[in-house]
Amino acid sequence: MWEKKLIKVTNILGGVIATASLSSLAMTSCVSSDTFPSIRPTSGLTTIKNLLSTALVPVGRTFYVWGGGWNGGQTGANQATTHIGFYQNWEFFFNKYGGDYNYQDHRYQIYDGLDCSGYVGWVVYNVFNTIDGEPGYVSSSTNMAKTFANDYGWGELINHSSGASDLSPGNIVSISGHVYIVIGQCDDGSVLLVHSSPAGVQINGTTTPSGENDSKAIILATKYMHEYYPKWDNKFGSESYTRLYATYINNTTTEMKWNLSSAYFPFSDPDNFVSKTPETILQILFNES
Repeated sequence: MWEKKLIKVTNILGGVIATASLSSLAMTSCVSSDTFPSIRPTSGLTTIKNLLSTALVPVGRTFYVWGGGWNGGQTGANQATTHIGFYQNWEFFFNKYGGDYNYQDHRYQIYDGLDCSGYVGWVVYNVFNTIDGEPGYVSSSTNMAKTFANDYGWGELINHSSGASDLSPGNIVSISGHVYIVIGQCDDGSVLLVHSSPAGVQINGTTTPSGENDSKAIILATKYMHEYYPKWDNKFGSESYTRLYATYINNTTTEMKWNLSSAYFPFSDPDNFVSKTPETILQILFNES
């Protein structure tokens, strides 16, 4: 399994050194300052911090589109999700509609927005790649964590049916019909996450494991979506940024925890994000500290 992906990883590592300055420009070339409140990510930089920085790029300006990010045959990634940097058509489409946007009216408009697996596939592509058009990472949302862990060898697969739980920053989590990225888990057990879910790419918080709606994750999600994404908040501010813990973490949930210790796999956490609170992580990502 490791040999299967080792050549690809080696090529990525070689490309990072040769194109580091160019890749940083590529990621930000189509990002305007008024719609990009978080710190700039760098394509090809395989760290937890850069993964989460990349995950914030489409937040608040990309609609949820069923099949968005997939190719025409719905068999894998399309041009948009193998593009380095933000795909500008997502924001053009976002600006065309208000709070009455209904994703059911725009199914399979594959270049206009992102579904959950298209979103995660784009994030991962920009973390591992530095040029457009390489093989992409869009696949079944239900199985994406398993695919990344078992087929790609990127990390440990955690099955929640066994009672295990390690919701560390950057983990890729699959549930039936959905996939999301963990920003962090608060001390009340609630989970702060980023994903593409109707109406679009957004930061959300879960309730506490016991179902309480005043969780720390929900408070954080509401605060940051309100303060940093005014276009989104004006369109959908009446909608809750709340997700049920029992829906997002249950006995069918699987998650991929990144391998941060192997000398053969170029993923690391030099910023020690895995030990930071969600509050601290957001302060860093939004350049508040």
